[in-house]
Amino acid sequence: MRTQTIKKVLCSTLLCAVSVVLFGQNGSGSFPRVASSEAITKAVNDCREAARQAELDVHSLMVLHHGKVIAEFWQGEGAPDKPHVMHSVSKTFTATAIGFAVSEGKLKVTDKVISFFLDKLPAEVSPYLKELEIRHLLTMSAGQAVGADNRATNYNGDEDWVKIFLSLPIVHKPGTQHSYNSMATYMLSAIIQKVSGEKLI
Repeated sequence: MRTQTIKKVLCSTLLCAVSVVLFGQNGSGSFPRVASSEAITKAVNDCREAARQAELDVHSLMVLHHGKVIAEFWQGEGAPDKPHVMHSVSKTFTATAIGFAVSEGKLKVTDKVISFFLDKLPAEVSPYLKELEIRHLLTMSAGQAVGADNRATNYNGDEDWVKIFLSLPIVHKPGTQHSYNSMATYMLSAIIQKVSGEKLI
């Protein structure tokens, strides 16, 4: 139980740190640094030790306050000037982009997913696919079987991920079953591209 709590706290902390790093840098690509207080230094060291004990592969942590770095560490594959694979952090940014699109009136979370991809639908559109809404992608409750998106994420480079996603069987009524689904996030990014005319990355 304690390990799970530590993991949640670390993930939340790292997500916040990554968000700041991605969106808060000045034009020079670096942040001003100030001396850390003893309390901040202890908190960061405690976090680092908790990650080590939980056997988490934490590469970096940066804490900013009023636009200035007050604590940081880099280890393993982490380096301040090295690109870093973001993995599922992209899901948060994609969901945020959907939120912006909603606030700008470009879409609603109740919009049907198929309405954005009429040219990519399978020959037969199932009743559940017709019901699939943006909110189901956001909550990973699209109704596809567990692991169904592996076909797309192991693609050969020439396949259309939107077509693949729309062709996957939906075995549960959308909104009723949670199943981790990276392709749901890809579909959200494809919807953002449709409504904004711009790529998400």
